[in-house]
Amino acid sequence: MTYTTNQTNVIHMSDDHQLVCALPGSGKTHTMVGVAEYLTQHARNRVGMVTFTNEATSEMQGRIKSVLSQSALERVQIGTFDSLMLQMWRQLRLPNKLLIGGEHTVWVDRVKRHLGLHKWTVGQADYWIGHYGRQVHPGEDKASHPPVTFELYAEYEAMLQRYHRVDLNGVARQVVAALARGELSPMPKTHLLVDEFQDTSELQYLWLEAHGENGTKLTCVGDDDQSIYGWRGSQGYAIMVRFQQKFSAHTHFLSTCFRCSPEILDGAVRVVEDNEDRIEKEMMCSIPPGQSVLKAYAFGSWDKELSALIDTVAVEPHHWAILARTNFVLNDVETALASYGITVRRLGGQSIWDKPDAIGTAMLLKICAQPFNRSALINALGFLHEHESIIEEIVHAAERAKGFGFVNHSEQWCTATSMLHEQLIGLHTDTHEVGVMQERANKLLELLSVAQSRERDKLGLAGSVIDMVMKLKGSWLERIEKLVEMCESKQGKKDDCRSLLTLATFHGSKGLEFERVWMPKMTSDICPSKNSSDLAEERRLCFVAMTRAKRVLIGSCPKTPSPFLITGFGELVSPKSDSDELAELKKMVGDVA
Repeated sequence: MTYTTNQTNVIHMSDDHQLVCALPGSGKTHTMVGVAEYLTQHARNRVGMVTFTNEATSEMQGRIKSVLSQSALERVQIGTFDSLMLQMWRQLRLPNKLLIGGEHTVWVDRVKRHLGLHKWTVGQADYWIGHYGRQVHPGEDKASHPPVTFELYAEYEAMLQRYHRVDLNGVARQVVAALARGELSPMPKTHLLVDEFQDTSELQYLWLEAHGENGTKLTCVGDDDQSIYGWRGSQGYAIMVRFQQKFSAHTHFLSTCFRCSPEILDGAVRVVEDNEDRIEKEMMCSIPPGQSVLKAYAFGSWDKELSALIDTVAVEPHHWAILARTNFVLNDVETALASYGITVRRLGGQSIWDKPDAIGTAMLLKICAQPFNRSALINALGFLHEHESIIEEIVHAAERAKGFGFVNHSEQWCTATSMLHEQLIGLHTDTHEVGVMQERANKLLELLSVAQSRERDKLGLAGSVIDMVMKLKGSWLERIEKLVEMCESKQGKKDDCRSLLTLATFHGSKGLEFERVWMPKMTSDICPSKNSSDLAEERRLCFVAMTRAKRVLIGSCPKTPSPFLITGFGELVSPKSDSDELAELKKMVGDVA
């Protein structure tokens, strides 16, 4: 493998402590693999590689296996902080069972309800449990927060102890404490290579520090400008400075970006450079200037913005990623794309087709196209809030009568079920008449309004799914079949991202790259988020999203533009619906493809 001068310096100095500040797209994984290859040339070396996610672990394992011999592979261990600490925790032989995943969520909900916090979401409760749980001494800052937040954590911990359970934060605390007391020995590694070091929490840092003090050489690779997880305890700039000072670590910069054009990188730097606590660094690009598109648009309304976005990305959707600050924005984008039959891969949040309102409405429509489909009838009636015993009776009757539309009406049915029964035979027939289709859509909207006890304009996602039918192409039944197919395939969730347009939050885009990126709805109350008190982290989050783009980066808003849009994307253009600006944009995008 070939390396730049800076990458080579990191590799050849890995027998000492090192801090490596790596730009986006600067080849940090490539360099870490090179370090592992270099170190395993000596039979005495035992190398640990630490990642933050299972996906990153899998990628690193694939890279390593393609380079190292079998004997060298046996001396390399790759794992997340959680998995490596869990391995050490099991040596303590404590009588606790691990609490993770969905079961953890259930326990958080139990504690919330036990304390009468009925207006809290599970996410809010889990935030505070995690906030205190990541602390070395939980509650050390409780005086700075409402008392109920620590009461929640204390009750959660009491429940864990009562039932002999432990979560991953508890595992980390117990391992760090056992290392400090000498009850556990550090892992027998000569070297530890740490990826995404800027995301390290206090407990994770103390675990690393214990290994460094025991003689393990640490190579910590990260970028303070990409520290975007402060809400879950990452310490960014502070942890990088702390490590460098503690171990007098050699500092290296991987300062050449091989991903972004200079125009895109310069724009991203303008957003983040006002942060006070950041490492000053030179940023260079391997790509010559003048080979990219960086544009900012203000469309006047969200509908116009969505229309322009779809018109632009529909030409070659698989080359695009739509990155947004919130999942709420992505929901709107996904709904609009689905209306045009564009399938997506959704990262960093649920697809609209994972949501009950969308699934239920799709099943309601499926009954129109497939009147004898038993499971669709069950799901549709359940969505209409019919009583379970009545659903069972209707299903059996429909099987005998060859369709729900031919079942005799019952006064026991709920109003929505009665309305569906009355309309269903008419909805079965196909038509190409747009007026007839709109009439049917209106009847379905009225039905949903009754079932959900909401005004038609407040049906939300359920109403949006009906609107999709009217925007798709084909006859009435062809449109329904297309929509149901999108729902049941879950928008290609598990397909190769190279074959689909990608939707991701800024957070969810971390570690990825795309030829073309559109960042919609960059308004002053969304980006930066009105719910965040950390403006510096909001800048870093925008920096991360912008530097996912290789050649094309578009930022847009309906109105009231984000300061990041103005700072990072240049002149704000306000195109009219009949203007040539968008046609010119599509031409520019095609020219740099």
